[in-house]
Amino acid sequence: MKTSSRCPATIYSVFCALISLSANSDSVPFLFLKQTSMTTDHPSVAVVTGASRGIGRQLTAELLRLGYTVLAAVRDSAKAKASPDQLANLVAGPSGSRLHFAQLDISSGASIDAFVEGLTARYQHFDLVINNAGITETSVYGETTEQHLKDCFQVNAFAPFLLTQSLWKAGLIGGKAGKSVVANISSLLGSSGTQEWVEYPAYAYRASKAALNNLSRYSDIALAKDGVSVVTLSPGYVSTDMNNNQGELTPEFSAQSVLKVVLDSGSNLHGTFLNYSGEELPW
Repeated sequence: MKTSSRCPATIYSVFCALISLSANSDSVPFLFLKQTSMTTDHPSVAVVTGASRGIGRQLTAELLRLGYTVLAAVRDSAKAKASPDQLANLVAGPSGSRLHFAQLDISSGASIDAFVEGLTARYQHFDLVINNAGITETSVYGETTEQHLKDCFQVNAFAPFLLTQSLWKAGLIGGKAGKSVVANISSLLGSSGTQEWVEYPAYAYRASKAALNNLSRYSDIALAKDGVSVVTLSPGYVSTDMNNNQGELTPEFSAQSVLKVVLDSGSNLHGTFLNYSGEELPW
């Protein structure tokens, strides 16, 4: 994917330089994100799925820098804690005491239920839920299989919906403990109204993200009365191992931008589909 014309390369370069500066010093906050909490009556707590790499890892690192306690939901917690290219440096860093781990196989409904059941003894409320875990596939037309579709829909659409639903049923988001935001990481490829990337294949991935968009929009309607906002976000074309590091945005830039939209924009997030700059995208 290409960077939007609304984010010129020169501006992007400056932002990346600022991110690099911030990453080298905990005392230098990034330009547009201030240390802030979503609520004032208790410490802010977030859960991030797919937290061990790529965008998820950077979201975890940035939330820790902002003072959050972060529950990193990962498939292999021992590996995530020990691996230098995952979360080991965060565990050993000054914010390591606020980084918690829980094992979660997002492809299994039973694992999701067990994961949430295990949280109720330790946590009372999550201010922020980031459903980031996802998979991709790039099969061309004529080669997309039933298994491609099943796998993408399970991880990219069903899992975020089921996890959010389970957290709500357990009383861990919204309700008397305070407001919550659920941020579902989608993709521009999930938009049926865009004219960008219309010839790019990945049919199972596209359809699963479109399904996530729909589930997010109508979950927001169901949860709004309980103080839960559900927002769908396209993080941009980010360089990660999912695309062999061929993206045009760094994970640091994307994570900073996404959190700016969610935490610092002051906008009404209810039932919206936004890009990493906070601009509305067509469903």
